[in-house]
Amino acid sequence: MNEKVTQLLLNILKYLLSLLLGLYLAVIVTGSIMAFSQYKQEIGNHFKEVILSLLTHPLKHYLLYFNQRNPILIVISIAVVLYLAYFSLKRKQKSNQWETDGKQTHGSAEWGKLNDVLDQYYKMTPKDITTNFENSFDKELLNQVTLNHEEVDV
Repeated sequence: MNEKVTQLLLNILKYLLSLLLGLYLAVIVTGSIMAFSQYKQEIGNHFKEVILSLLTHPLKHYLLYFNQRNPILIVISIAVVLYLAYFSLKRKQKSNQWETDGKQTHGSAEWGKLNDVLDQYYKMTPKDITTNFENSFDKELLNQVTLNHEEVDV
């Protein structure tokens, strides 16, 4: 039971950190777009200051843009939350598909030893393989190719 709780807490922490990173990037993208709209052709002179401010004070800028109801920040934030929700649900669904019946196997394979594999897939004898190989060719075509090859060699 303790291991499950620990795993759950680690998963929550992982998704929380992913959410914070996504929102951090949302602030940087929103702030960059806002700086570009404000400074337009003078963006090169101010971009370094803007990026440094966004990188060092993301919470301040996030709250500022959120209180202003900035549509760029809101759309990116919603996209981040939806992406993480989709990703977490998809991952949970995939992990459920791989649960087994207690045997140390995956899927429906019932054999696992080398002899079992060889018995399953290599039932043909060398003679059968040779016969099948010879029967797979058109004998007339093979004879024509052989005759043509002998004429070229002479």
